[in-house]
Amino acid sequence: MIISKLGKDILIHGILDDKALHPSISIQLKIPEEVLRWDIETRHRYLEYLKKGKAPIYRARGMILGCAGAGKTTLLERLQKKSLEDIQKIKSTVGLDVHNDIFEVLEKEGELEVAVRKCEPAIHIKENVPVDDAEKIEEKKLLSILDFGGQCMYYACHQIYLSKRAFYILVVDMSKNLEDVIDEELCDQKDTMFSNWSHRDFLLFWLKSVHCYCGNEAPVILVATHAEGKSEQEMTGYYQELMTAFPGSSTIKTHLSSERYFSSSLKKPYGAYIESVDELERKIVEVITSQKHWGEEIPLDWALFEKFISEKKETKVQKLDKLKE
Repeated sequence: MIISKLGKDILIHGILDDKALHPSISIQLKIPEEVLRWDIETRHRYLEYLKKGKAPIYRARGMILGCAGAGKTTLLERLQKKSLEDIQKIKSTVGLDVHNDIFEVLEKEGELEVAVRKCEPAIHIKENVPVDDAEKIEEKKLLSILDFGGQCMYYACHQIYLSKRAFYILVVDMSKNLEDVIDEELCDQKDTMFSNWSHRDFLLFWLKSVHCYCGNEAPVILVATHAEGKSEQEMTGYYQELMTAFPGSSTIKTHLSSERYFSSSLKKPYGAYIESVDELERKIVEVITSQKHWGEEIPLDWALFEKFISEKKETKVQKLDKLKE
């Protein structure tokens, strides 16, 4: 049986009106929490899809936040194991860079492997295999990354992408004083509401944005960049300095943890890194695999639809009738 009778009863019962119960029900039934918000007719259709078979899906999304020039794109390039020569050629991100399935998550090794094949579905269904034959499903554990530009003109659209299903990497430049006003040209904030904002103001802004659109649970990994010349004690102490930026009772501090804090620097002489990002990489894998939707089960028909979309992606416009089919 795909889902127990109790599970079916829960899915069509009025108890779902109590949204506070959704997280625990989602975990109990191993289904996406979003399903619980659908109307009864749609939930019935979901149960019909499940009868054809289901499969766990391992998909994560990370979002890199921070001011322009803080080193967000550089950090992503380092996670991709690119050379210092290549990294020094990058330019500041303008708008939003979406990197779909950029990493494969090696859960046992605690590593991220740069994905060689792009734009493929997370679940591969072999040709001429019935959709209820779950043993013929090949799983891929994939991570997509969104690199947010730091220019304030794009902030209004960020709410479209912020999601409680994601985790966040907030990048701050530790070479700057938190109370210093940011150069008006850096984030293009001249003559906007962000004029005369300090580094502290922007730090609070990003965390409040995550808290507003993602609730209390969205984990934030804090990375302090431009740590060249800093001692181990200075780099460790910077986290405590950041914590003083928040009011004592501030709820946004729930997104942060000293265990999710890292410093980052580049060693300019000899073209080598001053330290690797291996520890950060392991923490990212730990955060990904601890999220409650990691490995949740979806109907195989959904996977087939994703496969269809991936195959047709080169054609930017698809006929609605074909999509419905």
